[in-house]
Amino acid sequence: MMRTLLNMARAIHIRAESDLTAFAATTSTPAVGFSSLRARLTSIPAIVSDALFFLLIAIDIVRTLRHAMWRDELQSFMLASASSSIWDLFLNVKLEAHPGLWYMLVWLLTRVTSDPMWMQVMHIALAVGTWVIIYRWSPFGRAEKILILLSYFLFWEYFVISRSYVLLALIGFAFVALRQYRPRQRFIPWLLLGLLANVHVFGAIWSIALGASLALQSVRRNSVQLAGVTVYLALFGLAIATMVPPRYYWVSRADVVYDSPRAPGAIRLEVSRFNLSLEVPLGAFVPLQLESVRNTFVFLTDPGHATVPQFYNTNPLYGGYPVTDYPWLALLFAVPVAACWLITRNWLRVLEFFLLYAGVILFTNMWNYVGSARTDGVLFLALLASVWTARARSAPPVWSSWLLVGLLVINACAGVLTLASELQPFSQARNTAAWIKQNDLADAFLIGSGDVEVSSVTGYLGRPVYYLECECYGTFIIWNEKRQSPLSREEFGRRLSRAVGLAEQREAILIRNPPVVPQDLGSNVSSLAVRLLKTLAGATRPDESYWIYRVIKTPLP
Repeated sequence: MMRTLLNMARAIHIRAESDLTAFAATTSTPAVGFSSLRARLTSIPAIVSDALFFLLIAIDIVRTLRHAMWRDELQSFMLASASSSIWDLFLNVKLEAHPGLWYMLVWLLTRVTSDPMWMQVMHIALAVGTWVIIYRWSPFGRAEKILILLSYFLFWEYFVISRSYVLLALIGFAFVALRQYRPRQRFIPWLLLGLLANVHVFGAIWSIALGASLALQSVRRNSVQLAGVTVYLALFGLAIATMVPPRYYWVSRADVVYDSPRAPGAIRLEVSRFNLSLEVPLGAFVPLQLESVRNTFVFLTDPGHATVPQFYNTNPLYGGYPVTDYPWLALLFAVPVAACWLITRNWLRVLEFFLLYAGVILFTNMWNYVGSARTDGVLFLALLASVWTARARSAPPVWSSWLLVGLLVINACAGVLTLASELQPFSQARNTAAWIKQNDLADAFLIGSGDVEVSSVTGYLGRPVYYLECECYGTFIIWNEKRQSPLSREEFGRRLSRAVGLAEQREAILIRNPPVVPQDLGSNVSSLAVRLLKTLAGATRPDESYWIYRVIKTPLP
C-alpha cells in the first residue's frame, strides 16, 4: 500500500513539473523569439565568411586547372617520371640544389600516372589543406583570415603554381597549430621541422628558427623529445646532403642570370650587396609595383586598348630606383622586425622571426642569391606564424590589429591582381605541345633550343626531344658538364646542322625560344633551309613563348 502511494505521489510531481515547464515556455515565447532572431543576425558574418572561403577555393581550383605550367613546375614532374627508383631520384635531385620532399611526393604520383595535370591536382589538395588549417584553427578574425587567403602567396604562388613552396605553408602552419592545440606534444613538432627543412633552403633556415624557439620553451627533457630532436637532426642532415650540388652544377647554370648562384669557392659576405638584398623583404610584404597598379586601372577603364597588367613576381625595386644610390634605404631592413614586435609584443616570437629573417638576408648576400617573390614569401609566412602564436595566448591591442590588417591589405591587393592571369596564357608550352600533336608532328625528330625554355613543351608532349645545348635526348634539364649554354650563333648553326643529319628519314622540327634569325645559322646559312611553321607568343613569361620550324638540309650545288 505504501509503495502504491509513493508511486502516485511521484507521478503527480512529474506531471506538475511538466505543466510548469509548458507554462513557462508559453509565457517566455517573445524572449525566446528575440534571442533566436539575435542569434541569426549574429551568425550572418560567419555565413558570409564561410561562403567567401568556399568561393575563393573554387576560384583557385579552376585557376589551377586552367593554368599552363612552366618549366620550373614541369622540371620536377619530368625528373620524377624519369627516376626508376628512390636512389635514382636522389641522384637526379642532387643536380637541382633543392631538398627532396616535393620530388618524393611527385615521384610517388608518377608511379600511377604520366599526366602532369595530376601533379596540379595533388598541389590543389595540399593548398586546400593549408587554407583549412588557417581558416579553421588560426586565431585571426574572419576579415583577417580572408585577407590572408587573398594574399599574393597563398592565393597565387602557393596555390596556382605547382611547386614545393606550398609545403612551406602547409608544414609551417601545421607546426604552429600543433604548438597551439597540442602543446604537450614532444615528438611530432620536431618531425614537422625535419620535413620543413627538406622543402627548401629557406625552409631549413625557418626550421632552425622554430626549433630554437621550441627548445627554449621545452624546459623539461624526456626520451620522447630527445627522439624527436634526433629525427629532426637526421632529416636536417639529409636536406643539406641533398641541397649541395656537385661543383660542375655552377658551370652548367652559368646562363641563369636571375638566380645568379655562386660557385662554392666564391661564397663570401659583401657589405656592398646588402642594399640590393632589400628586394627580399619588399618582395615578401609589398609584392606590388606602382606601374602594375596604374596599368590595372587603365585596363579596367579601357580594356580594349591596354595591356594586361603585370601581376607575377612584382617588387617595388624591380625596374625602379638604383638602391645603391640611396644608402639610407638600408634602414628599411629594420621595418619587418619592428612590425613583428609591434604586432606580437612578444620577444620570443620576435626572436623566432628575426632568426629566419637574418638567415635569409645573410644567405642571399653570401650566395648572391636574389631569388624572387616565391622564395621571399617564406618571410610573410613566418610573420603570420609569429603573430598566430602570440595571439593564441593573449588578445592584441587594437592598434596592433590595424597594423597587421594594413600589411594584409597590401598583400591581398597583390593577390587580387593575379586574377589577370586568366587574360593570357602563363606559358605557351601546353598550346605548343597541343599544336604539334594536332599537326601530326609528335613522331617527328624534335629538336629543342634553348633547352631550359623548351623543356616545358617536352613536359606536355610526354616524350624526349634532342637538345642542342647538350647534344643529347632528354626531357628534364640535367645540370652537368655536358651542357653548354648559351650557344654562340656559330655553334648553334653547327649543332643544328648535325642534329638535322641525325634525323635521317624523319622530318626535323625545331622548337626554339627566341626565334631564329639568319645570323643564328652562321656559316651553315646556305646548307640549311629553316621555315617557320607556327608562332606561339604572348605568354605572361616571355621566355615561355615558342617558334616552331621545319628544318631541312639543302642539296649541294
